[in-house]
Amino acid sequence: NPADLTACKIEAIKNVVHKKGADLFINARTDVYLKKLTPPEAMLRETISRGQLYKSSGADGFFAPAVIAAADMRAIADDVDLPLNILFWSGVPSFAEMKAAGVRRLSSAQGGSSLRDGEHAVVRRQSGYSRSDLIGWKGPPAAGAGEDQVDVGGLLRARGSTASTSRAAIGLAG
Repeated sequence: NPADLTACKIEAIKNVVHKKGADLFINARTDVYLKKLTPPEAMLRETISRGQLYKSSGADGFFAPAVIAAADMRAIADDVDLPLNILFWSGVPSFAEMKAAGVRRLSSAQGGSSLRDGEHAVVRRQSGYSRSDLIGWKGPPAAGAGEDQVDVGGLLRARGSTASTSRAAIGLAG
């Protein structure tokens, strides 16, 4: 069972790191929604089950890409009780709705801290910026950012957000 194998890996990694006197944040990921690993009616329950398993194995956060319903986000956040990380893409609710649903981090599908294509639409809807505003954003550049990339942290700070960014993620914790 892949979930059990992942749980064993999390526990083993945490044990080795702990024995060395260090600490490591493990953001455990499940692709139940992203890869449609179960029928739609079973996705939420399976995602929660995996999250609870990973938490009991030592995970510090839980990443569930492709969850877009706020009610599912709330159920996962409540039942798993780890900081919830969601993939930032078209169809997700507003930042405020996700934060209220327990989401604490958004990850970009592109990696790094850049936004492209469909992600621009999400940021436009959330921030009020146009695509040309995003492309021309003059905030502090992301490491290796090209002209079609955006410093998400600077963008959010300019709109008065208290959100923080970390490479490919937007933290929603207040």
